[in-house]
Amino acid sequence: MPRTKIEIDLKKVEEYAQVCDSEQEIALALGISQDTFTRRKKDRADFAEALKRGKAKANIFVGGKLMELIKNGNVAATIFYLKSRCGWTEKQDVELKADVDVKNNTDIKSLSDAQLIALAKLNVNEIPSDSGAGTKS
Repeated sequence: MPRTKIEIDLKKVEEYAQVCDSEQEIALALGISQDTFTRRKKDRADFAEALKRGKAKANIFVGGKLMELIKNGNVAATIFYLKSRCGWTEKQDVELKADVDVKNNTDIKSLSDAQLIALAKLNVNEIPSDSGAGTKS
């Protein structure tokens, strides 16, 4: 026995896609299963287009509001735009320094975490050893 075809209002698909990005939630709001939603999106171009159109309209609306804020001098909106659309990032250079005299065979167990990190950053691969290794001067 063939399945009964569920009629889905494409205007509602578009409307819901403007408000919600989760296809699972859109399916729930439409009263259909996730499987039905996925099948319709795959099999029916008009369904997939309604979904894309709704998402695009939401992006345009929000983007327009963001541009209004930027034009009005909103610094936070400008920074958000630059980070999300222009690839800007915030970086902080940190320089670590440590008072470690490796040549005098400093006992590594006595070093602080900061000193050990500084050693690692300096790319020290080995501590020279001699008869006095492991002792503090």
